[in-house]
Amino acid sequence: MIAYILRRLLITLPILAVISFLVFFLMDLAPGDFLDTARAQRDISPEVIAKLEKDYGLDQPWTTQYVLWLKNALTLDFGYSWTYKLEVTELLKQRVPATLGLAIASLLLSWMVALPLGVLAAMYKNSIFDRISAFLAYAAISLPEFFLALIALYFAASTGLFPVGSLSSITSDFDPAGQRVVDYLWHLALPTLVLGLGSVAGTMRIMRATFLDNIRAEYVTTARAKGLSEFSVMFKHALRNAINPFITSLGFAFSGLLSGSLMIENIFNYPGLGQLTYQAFLRQDHYLVLAAVVLGATMLILGNLLADLLLAASDPRIRLEQASNQSRKSVLHIITSVFAIALLCYLLSLLPWTSKVFWQNLKTGGLIFLVISALFVLWTSLPVLRRILPKLLRNPIGFSSLLLLVLLYILALLAPFLSPYSVSNQSLEHTYHPPLPYSGKMENFRFNATSMQTKPWRVTKVFPVKPL
Repeated sequence: MIAYILRRLLITLPILAVISFLVFFLMDLAPGDFLDTARAQRDISPEVIAKLEKDYGLDQPWTTQYVLWLKNALTLDFGYSWTYKLEVTELLKQRVPATLGLAIASLLLSWMVALPLGVLAAMYKNSIFDRISAFLAYAAISLPEFFLALIALYFAASTGLFPVGSLSSITSDFDPAGQRVVDYLWHLALPTLVLGLGSVAGTMRIMRATFLDNIRAEYVTTARAKGLSEFSVMFKHALRNAINPFITSLGFAFSGLLSGSLMIENIFNYPGLGQLTYQAFLRQDHYLVLAAVVLGATMLILGNLLADLLLAASDPRIRLEQASNQSRKSVLHIITSVFAIALLCYLLSLLPWTSKVFWQNLKTGGLIFLVISALFVLWTSLPVLRRILPKLLRNPIGFSSLLLLVLLYILALLAPFLSPYSVSNQSLEHTYHPPLPYSGKMENFRFNATSMQTKPWRVTKVFPVKPL
């Protein structure tokens, strides 16, 4: 077990090196650098800028800059963020716990809701409960996360039952420990609900299909023939085997929640890693983007390792020692991939990326490639469509769903022409802003030396780290 974990951790190092190498190369292609903000400030002299360029290696090729960054990153020094005027390590310490709390809470919520519903839908197949759960699952899949987040934000702003943003209230530092936990959960409720409900529908349908396959297996028939109770057969034998695919997908589900939290954090103004990375991309904060991407990849790899360990503990048919030979082969494949990607990036760096003619030719070639790819996909999918389409048209529900889907695509294509207003027009007469979490006169606030309470409103704390 320990040898297997050590091998997996050793494989992680070249993977992270490849990911950081690719991200560094892609960010080097973008015009400008992270010192553009410093150059625009009048209080920073050109001599200081020149010294910073020399310290960070900006006057040298991008490969030298990467080696310099990698050398510092091995000591957990990921550089300095010019956007937030802080060390990148300090920023990650502030934002990573918030994102981890949101991702873990959302994952637990989705599993706690989806797994029981999927099991019950499989046990009572074709019943009213199964049909209602299927309808709600398809409806939840059809709703985009950002739309659900906007509805939740409007509900919170209109009713005042939930905060409209931030991580905690401004008075939480003066409250007892138990009240701080309640306040944190209160702020976490809506983002967790939106992010968790997005994966409940798919997880529930997969659980239903997997559980149905297991209760039809021969070992379930044997368990019933031995006289075991139906509860023991369903929840001790069938459920234990049906849950294995979810344990396997734990790492991917966790990474998907981390990436999906980017949109949720921006809508709810939740101070997490996704919002931090998004702002860093917009401001070309190279070192912050690199650290965030490497940290996200590390979480994905550790999540997969945890999933493998849990799967080995859950299923006695799986033993980690069987993967030792495969681990040695995978190390060789990873080392070969590292050299191949490094060579590819070096060859790409020789191309004239600053030439306008090159970009025009690249754009034309990309469009031609997309058209050819679309035609190829359409040609390969024609045999499948010929078999599925007649059956779909004969089914009233399938025909109605297909007709609705085509109608939605047509409306999406014609939306710019059907809209009565242009997207660039702003209405200065009818503006909407979420209500503030406090209002009224100052006498509504009561101050105490040991605690600060607001009555009847509660002030929401603004996260201290903000981009300049």
